[in-house]
Amino acid sequence: MTSADADESKALLGSLTARQRQVLDLLLQHKTSKEMARELGISPHTVDQRVRFAKEKLGVERRSDLATAYRDILRICEETIYEESRIGSRAIPLQDGAGPSDRPDLIVGSPPISGARGSTDESADGRLVPAILEGPSGVLLRVGAVFFIAAAVIIIGIGGLAVLEQLSRLLK
Repeated sequence: MTSADADESKALLGSLTARQRQVLDLLLQHKTSKEMARELGISPHTVDQRVRFAKEKLGVERRSDLATAYRDILRICEETIYEESRIGSRAIPLQDGAGPSDRPDLIVGSPPISGARGSTDESADGRLVPAILEGPSGVLLRVGAVFFIAAAVIIIGIGGLAVLEQLSRLLK
């Protein structure tokens, strides 16, 4: 990571309002707009508006891309909070109590996201959804799955009605 990347990430993070960051933090937890609205005590429309403005600021089009970009920015900014140890190349956290007033050159963001350092619960490329479900072929796959499930439900329903009809004939 270059210092230019860190500076750009700090600038992008600084361009987001505190309320936009609240929504984005919940977006990283895979919450829907309705769930975010309930948790923040605002309307789902307001949540969607904050998401839309954040997408514009970060230059992305899709909600999943927004979450990925925000997570990457947080990760880069979090790495700037760590200093290199004088003993070796191992990164060590700042002393407890050291904050922005002690280190004005650092931006302290929201609490680190789960899995930000050394976790194996995320895929290596940071995707939030499987690649097969993204893009035009992903849309086709999702629509096909919906039709398949709907057809299965209809067939099961018709089968149940046929069984019910036979049982009613037996009981007459």
